[in-house]
Amino acid sequence: MKIIDGKMYYSLTEIGAIIGRTKVTILRWYEYEETLPVEQRILPDYITLGQQHAKYFAAEDIDTFYEFMKTNRRGTMKNVSDKYNGSLVNNK
Repeated sequence: MKIIDGKMYYSLTEIGAIIGRTKVTILRWYEYEETLPVEQRILPDYITLGQQHAKYFAAEDIDTFYEFMKTNRRGTMKNVSDKYNGSLVNNK
């Protein structure tokens, strides 16, 4: 957690711990949202800090992540998941 200009920010890893998801999952959510029209995107903006460009999210944005989790059912992001996991069909 960092305080910047009097405002509390959490790192990507910290947000993941708070909402019970990994940072990789959250990054995939952002990748999925890039495929949507701008007016349908709900994930919050973030700031980047340091040479590694670490992502930080405002504390008040935590509820937005929970809202995203409620509104996106399993399988919604299949195209993004398949990109990393491949097809899960058994090839016997």
